[in-house]
Amino acid sequence: MWSSGNVSGQYIQLIKVMPSASESTSVSSFQNQLKAVDGLIETARSCNHRRALVLAGSRDWCLDTAERLLAATGLSSVHWFSDRAPPCVSSSQGAAALRLLGTELDALVFDAWSGFDPDAFGALSGSIKGGGLLLLLTPLFDQWPDYADPQNERITVAPYAADRLSGRFLQRLVKVLVSDPDVMIFQQGGISKTVHTGTCHAVAEGQIEAPCKTPDQQRAVEAVMKVVTGHRRRPVVLTSDRGRGKSAAFGIAAAKLINSGRERILLTAPQPQSVEAVMEHAHRLLPDRAAAIRFVAPDELLRNPQQADLVLVDEAAAIPTPLLEALLKRYARIAFATTVHGYEGTGRGFALRFSRSLDRYTNSWKALTLATPIRWAVNDPLERLVFRMLSLDANAAADYVFQGVQPHECDIECLDRGALLDDQRALSELFGLLIQAHYRTRPLDLRHLLDGPNLSIYVLRVRQHIAATAL
Repeated sequence: MWSSGNVSGQYIQLIKVMPSASESTSVSSFQNQLKAVDGLIETARSCNHRRALVLAGSRDWCLDTAERLLAATGLSSVHWFSDRAPPCVSSSQGAAALRLLGTELDALVFDAWSGFDPDAFGALSGSIKGGGLLLLLTPLFDQWPDYADPQNERITVAPYAADRLSGRFLQRLVKVLVSDPDVMIFQQGGISKTVHTGTCHAVAEGQIEAPCKTPDQQRAVEAVMKVVTGHRRRPVVLTSDRGRGKSAAFGIAAAKLINSGRERILLTAPQPQSVEAVMEHAHRLLPDRAAAIRFVAPDELLRNPQQADLVLVDEAAAIPTPLLEALLKRYARIAFATTVHGYEGTGRGFALRFSRSLDRYTNSWKALTLATPIRWAVNDPLERLVFRMLSLDANAAADYVFQGVQPHECDIECLDRGALLDDQRALSELFGLLIQAHYRTRPLDLRHLLDGPNLSIYVLRVRQHIAATAL
């Protein structure tokens, strides 16, 4: 049960959804739900924010309620991540969902009954634009942690069976969803949580030169162009969370350079689909000359060095550091961009490691962070929720904590993984270390950390903080 009250400035109201004889809600109950959802969408649109609605109940009830609500709200661009999506709708499962990257949705239905894939959830949620809605379909909250989630197969190893895995990860999701004051929840035959709805006003951005959308993006475009027009071996490194226009800045800068006569621009990334946003923005500005930008795989750039006015490296965090170092030494005019909290890798470990390489192999370099979102307004409730659910905001303990430490202050212990559910600081410091340690740490690793049957976690604690870990 949740109690009424004021949480983070939002008034939470409890309403009773009466169970019906069938799996569908009654007409009056549905009308109450629709009214609440209409208010949620209206608030999202007025703030240019994205909001979350959780439907928890039997699978048939969840699917039926989601389909009816979407039909009644009139949201047009809708995608279903489900193996039981209604006929004639846009839908996907598994890795196919990543094809949606770069697209914009009014609503996403994420069916956890078909498996809660943390990587797909992180990737697809970023496709919802401001004013849009996430619908998360789950079993009843008291049953979800014990659900035989199909995703368990991904972290099951012999001799363990998938149905013997713990439900710690799902248990943690329930705690995050229930405690978030901005999440609307309808549970079949039980209590629903609605949030205060109202209007808000966007903050003026100031003068921005088209086609840039934010001052951040404009500064990034200018910095990338300066790599070509300024002194040699002075690269720029762009970092941002998703939805800040980092790849678009690459495309805009490339188009402007081509327009000024610099037509040897090479683009590289872990895979060709990673640069679709760059090419799309370049093509939009130069529809007849965007072919001047050529994609070349990172290893091919080294095997067959080529003349270039500029080399653009997108999603650099997903490329091994030795390969990045070789590109840095080979090409005098080069720019890097990476996502800080990625669905397939993290930019924070990249920044720590690669900064040393930049210091070693360049005359000087510039770092720029794009903080202002483009697809939605600042302080977006859904972005905060996704960060909490997937621990994308995890940070290792600060360096100053360990200054002057003596050996007798250090303790080695084997962690009780169940205790991590109630110790957010320990979980954040632990996962933050893993993010820094490896460039391909991703949301699925959090699920493996909590539920992996073959895993034991040892940590070195100093002054109650985690300084090191061995898995």
